[in-house]
Amino acid sequence: MEIISNNVSKVYKIKKGLFRTYEVNVVSGLNYSIKQGEIIGLLGAEASGKSTFIKLLSGNVLPTAGEVFVDGEVDYKKLKNNCEIINDFSKRNLNEGETVYNNFVHFGAKNKLDELTVEKNISIYRDIFELDDSINKKVCDLNSLELVKVNLTMSMLKGISTLFFDSSLADLGTVEKNVVLKLLKRLNKENKTTIVVGSSKVDDIEKICKRVTVINKGSIVRDGAFEELKTDLCSKKEI
Repeated sequence: MEIISNNVSKVYKIKKGLFRTYEVNVVSGLNYSIKQGEIIGLLGAEASGKSTFIKLLSGNVLPTAGEVFVDGEVDYKKLKNNCEIINDFSKRNLNEGETVYNNFVHFGAKNKLDELTVEKNISIYRDIFELDDSINKKVCDLNSLELVKVNLTMSMLKGISTLFFDSSLADLGTVEKNVVLKLLKRLNKENKTTIVVGSSKVDDIEKICKRVTVINKGSIVRDGAFEELKTDLCSKKEI
């Protein structure tokens, strides 16, 4: 799935007092493209517009101006249905007293997914995310790394093509993060899943992303191969 934003902007109206409102232009005139199978690092400090841009690219927020195309057409329902954003690695309303497998099945039923599709995807992603030893455990018995793997698997059960991370890798410990990055590489290689890692920290993206985009004050200020930009980027631990 190819995603293209054409001159996309997002303005929020903020209420001030009882009668006054003012506008905040969060992102401005962004032209951007994501090809199927890319692994991209989206770097930006807090309040840079990074999170809003991710929501726009995934169909979770509609632009105030401009359009987002998916495979050459404007279809925000298709875009949203084929993208997933991981904001954190919390338990995603998992039933702690149920097994991981049963939680996956319940998730499929809740989202009205075909049973055969759910079983097929469970089989695919339990392998990619190395869940064979955890699939029959109760959620309450999982360690932190197993829980991260469960959340990754659940994110993919709907058969999405593009996975966004909105600063969520920053919450992981070093060991967990390294395992997740390794698994994401495998997911990309074996499943051709597009991965966009949003972060303010260069070390969240340097081990996995071949392309990096820097966003500041709602505008794209750098975009290119990580190898070309790494001298400048790696001198900064955080954007």
